This record gives sequence, C-alpha cells and structure tokens, in this order.
Amino acid sequence: MKILNLILLIVLILPVANALTVDSVTQTPSKVIPGQTATIGIEVRNEDSKTIKNIDVKLDLSDPNLPVAPITSSAEKTIDELQEDDTSNLNFNVITLSTAASQIYKIPLIITYQDKDNTKFQKNDFISLIVEAKPNLDISSNNNYVLKGQEQSVLIKVVNSGLAPVKFLSIQLLPSSYYTILSSGTAYLGSIDSDDSDTAEYKIRVDNDAPQNLQLLFTISYRDTSNKLFTDTKYISVNAYTNSEAKQLGLTPSSNLSLVIYIIVGLIVIYIIYRLIRRRKK
Repeated sequence: MKILNLILLIVLILPVANALTVDSVTQTPSKVIPGQTATIGIEVRNEDSKTIKNIDVKLDLSDPNLPVAPITSSAEKTIDELQEDDTSNLNFNVITLSTAASQIYKIPLIITYQDKDNTKFQKNDFISLIVEAKPNLDISSNNNYVLKGQEQSVLIKVVNSGLAPVKFLSIQLLPSSYYTILSSGTAYLGSIDSDDSDTAEYKIRVDNDAPQNLQLLFTISYRDTSNKLFTDTKYISVNAYTNSEAKQLGLTPSSNLSLVIYIIVGLIVIYIIYRLIRRRKK
C-alpha cells in the first residue's frame, strides 16, 4: 500500500509536458525551390484544464547542415498565455539557401511554457520543410543540316538548365515517314547535373521526299531527386537539303572546286616529271 501511495505521489508531482499540443503545421508554398522564401504556420492548443503562460515556440535552425534561415522575422515566437482549449497560430518566415538540395528537411521544434505555479515544461518535436527544384531539359542539334538520301549521324545535345539534377535519363528518337533510323532509337544518358549537358548520337537516312524543314521528334524520360518519373515530348527542326541544294548554298564542295583542285594537282605532277626529265638529260 505504501508503494502504491508513493507511485501516485510521484505521478502527481511530476511535470506533465503534454498540455500543449501542435494541432497543425502548414507550409506556403507547399514546395519551395532553393533560394525561395516560405511561411511555416504552426497552430498550438492548450489541452490542459488550466491556463498556461510564457509559451515560447522556436524553430531550431542552428544545424549547419540545415539550409534554412529565418527572414524578416525571428525563428522564435512567444505567446503570453493560453486558456483551456484555446489555440494560437504562429507564422515563421524562412528562406532556403540557393545550395539546398531537393529533399524533405526535418526542423527541430522546441516549445517551452509554464503553468500557474511557474513550473517549467519543455516539448521537443519535428516539423518538415519540403524543398523541391524541378529540372528543365532542353534539346538542340549539333547538325546545321542533313542531306537527303544519305546515311549520316545526328548529334542531339541535352541541357539541364534547371536547379536540380536528373537521373536515369533516356532519350528516344521516334520513327517518322521522312527518315529511317539506322542505329538504336534510344540513348541512355544516366545523370545530368544542374547547368550541365550530355550528347546522344543517332544514325539516320533522310528520304528524298522529306520537307526542307524536317522535324525530329523525341521522348525524354527521367527521374528527379525524389524518384518522381517525368516523361516529356520535344522536337527540333533541322534543314534537309539535296546534294545540289547544299552545293548551291556553299555547304558542300562543288564539282567545279573539285575540278580546280584536280587540275592544280595535275600541273604539280607534270612540273615534277618535267624537272626529273631535265635532270636526266643533263
């Protein structure tokens, strides 16, 4: 009996730190990009039957590995008191560093308060901040033109101009009635970091009836840092010329130029033979 009374006494005199609860946490915007500001809203409730006071709610941003900092306001807010079952909403303005990676960050939440007898309580918890930067992929061709009726290589440059890297990237050249794909239609590029690029190569034969403004259609598949799958369809336009059109535009050597080269080489050979003959006669 004495042991039971002792246990009850201990329970009665121990501070109970569950009187103040966190009802909800909001983030605006729901996903923040690196370098962007966000507002974290926290609603706390007094679930005790008595008034509590001197309530301090603090976001602990002291970890150097946490790329979040307060902006335009403190990371600590104070509530004078809360009556029974009352709630209070607090807003914290934060900014993510430009170097923040796309992921979910756990921010320690520290809440301290007092009851009417000035007994101090502390509650430790975590809230989450979602940082997500979207990749932005652009494609272009390294070929100024393609020739109709000929087998040739087409180089496609993929540039990640977004703030986040991509992984498991593959790019597929889709079939067309204006060209035949002679190599594999799909190129696997893997990972491309932000502000970086990679190149895919395809071998094609362009049909003679292809339009001059030839469109190459591609499907790009990749995953972001949170393993979310993206699939984009993009196209690029390249000029398609016949041999004669390319020669007229000065894109390929003309037959006249080749003839001049042959004549010059022939004259050089004749001159060398002439010199050799004169030496023998001497």
